[in-house]
Amino acid sequence: MILDSEPIKDIKPDPRGRVALGADCTKGVSHYKMFMGDEGEILLVPYVDIPQRELWLFSDKKMMRQLEESFKNAETGKLKDIDPEFMEYDQEE
Repeated sequence: MILDSEPIKDIKPDPRGRVALGADCTKGVSHYKMFMGDEGEILLVPYVDIPQRELWLFSDKKMMRQLEESFKNAETGKLKDIDPEFMEYDQEE
């Protein structure tokens, strides 16, 4: 069995074989990967699309670690002032 927990709800397919997951399961999700176990159990893994221009960030492990560290520092108030000249460089141009 894929999941060892209790079911969160009981759903039935419509005549065309579709099931409605509901807003709680689909909020912020762009698509799902579906896996089917040997006993017919189904696992849906939610995915989120990201803009192509941001793909580099998710592909660069060092940059992701730095970004995560920055978020942690911001949460704990450990912020640093940056050189104003750095702000002149616009990455979008």
